[in-house]
Amino acid sequence: MRFSSGVLLALVACTKPVVSPDGIVFGTPHALVHFVAPKLGGVDLEGRPVASDAFAGHVAVVRFWATWSPRARESVESLARLYDRYDAEGVSFVAVSVDADAPPADEVARVVGARFTLAWDASRDLAQRWSVAHVPSTFVIDRVGIVRAVFTDDDSVRDEPAIERDVEILLGRPVPSDGKPREPSEGPHATR
Repeated sequence: MRFSSGVLLALVACTKPVVSPDGIVFGTPHALVHFVAPKLGGVDLEGRPVASDAFAGHVAVVRFWATWSPRARESVESLARLYDRYDAEGVSFVAVSVDADAPPADEVARVVGARFTLAWDASRDLAQRWSVAHVPSTFVIDRVGIVRAVFTDDDSVRDEPAIERDVEILLGRPVPSDGKPREPSEGPHATR
């Protein structure tokens, strides 16, 4: 499987694709949107097996990434911010490295302080099973295991607010009319 990080293709779940003046189609749904997420597997960066039911019954965010991607560090930092915001609410996070070797991914994860599950897919079997064509690619999954949104390439990092919005919706929270998630101190779920 060949990965490309040079061309921005927004493969986000939507009902109507948008065509740019250049003729590039954005918003083409990913093949997994509205279908059951494939099982995870493989090993974490410590060599322990990653359970395929790691996020059963939870809203989950799964990101495929690689250290050779120009946005690798940003990708893991973005996921770490989401983890910090939603871990206490039971949202599961898994970052799957498609690097050929584990040490670079482990080093990046340690530098940014990632505390979520870090899996390694050196064979890229998981990436193939999840139809990953670009890294980073982020999948937002509901509590019953259905893929509800996919953000690919630069969208995985740039669209952190959209990923947050989708997580908020899947947690059953109302999203303000501006589409931005509420700060933790706002709304009915505020903790003061």
